[in-house]
Amino acid sequence: QGSTFTLYLPLHNASDVERIGLQESLDAGHVPLETELDPTVGQAPVIKDAEILLVEDSPDVRDSMQAMLENAGAKVFTASDGQRAIDAITLGGGGISKVYDLVLLDMHMPVKNGFDTVSELRDLGYTGGVIAVTAGVLDGQRQKCLTAGCDDYLAKPFAIADLLEKSAVLIQRAR
Repeated sequence: QGSTFTLYLPLHNASDVERIGLQESLDAGHVPLETELDPTVGQAPVIKDAEILLVEDSPDVRDSMQAMLENAGAKVFTASDGQRAIDAITLGGGGISKVYDLVLLDMHMPVKNGFDTVSELRDLGYTGGVIAVTAGVLDGQRQKCLTAGCDDYLAKPFAIADLLEKSAVLIQRAR
């Protein structure tokens, strides 16, 4: 029958609405005011200056997520597979040398997948926050990620707000 698309814009005040010509739609009730004009939309002050290790094998996804997080004020370090993530955290040694405020971990990667990576990190004594980021949405996938040692789960594709909200919760806990 057709498709429905939703576009979220970080509109912070009425002048933003007028500038892009949405006032008529707002007046007709087509755009929810409480969401679109919320001054906190697009802001995640808790992640400002947080050090985040982003582990993702897809360069496009990695670049996109890095941009989202950096736009929110985070300092983002990247790794393209689980072994490189372990090396970044152990600084190539046998124990934990660097604790990031948060690790965002793709669960399906070459070399070392996210399940093995988080399990090894936890065995090494890593206590930092880890969010599983995966396209795997089958029944039981979330629980499988949590059982492996992740603190939370984010299914791809995800909303930027969800990424920032889940990140902020674990970063706040780490601080």
